[in-house]
Amino acid sequence: MACLTASKIVEAKDIKRQEVEVPEWGGSVYIKELSNIEADEFEKWQTSRLAFKGLGANRTINPKQTDLRGQFSKFLSMCMVDDDNQLLFSDYKALTKKSYKVIKRLYDLAVSYNGMDDESQEESEKNSESGQND
Repeated sequence: MACLTASKIVEAKDIKRQEVEVPEWGGSVYIKELSNIEADEFEKWQTSRLAFKGLGANRTINPKQTDLRGQFSKFLSMCMVDDDNQLLFSDYKALTKKSYKVIKRLYDLAVSYNGMDDESQEESEKNSESGQND
């Protein structure tokens, strides 16, 4: 395989999408892979809602004050696109009023498709360990 240049990497069309049937909504949606910066933005949003207690090495998450409401809808709002790859929702809050069952199913699919589920993380770690030639 040829060695890549920076411009070839930047020009590569590596963000894919998959069509998902949503019979409850009467059609289908596209779930796209997030870009690196989009994934960072979601993690920043999620982290900003964590509440901590303690200091230094004793710092832990305080589940009683942590507010992750809407995280499934927020993630989906960043992944669901139309035929032109434009986001369907600019405000995730509209999705918070939809069926939990539907949102959770799409969220789980989107997380897996983006390689953010436990199984994908474990596979990535295995590949990383086996690919070390130093």
